[in-house]
Amino acid sequence: MFPLDIIKTSVASVSFTLVNPFTASINLLEVDAVATFHGILLGKINNVDIHSSPVHADGHSTMISPVFPLQFNLDPLAIINLLTITSQQNGVDLGPLPQVD
Repeated sequence: MFPLDIIKTSVASVSFTLVNPFTASINLLEVDAVATFHGILLGKINNVDIHSSPVHADGHSTMISPVFPLQFNLDPLAIINLLTITSQQNGVDLGPLPQVD
């Protein structure tokens, strides 16, 4: 989710799906992740300590995580590249935007 003040904070809210293929349960105690799309850095979850409330997945289960802060990449070229790729995949014309390099 992108808050209205993302330009000021660069922080979005994200969650993820954890699929546990093992018989044993999994507990995540710290989350550190990088989100990319077609080689474009979208953002990072930076070392969030959740020892006090671990993300838990029983064996052979799927769960959706709580919401975490994502430091969103506000680089204009990255955003234009993301919009260009997704618009091409969905047949959407961006008008003159792709010419802005």
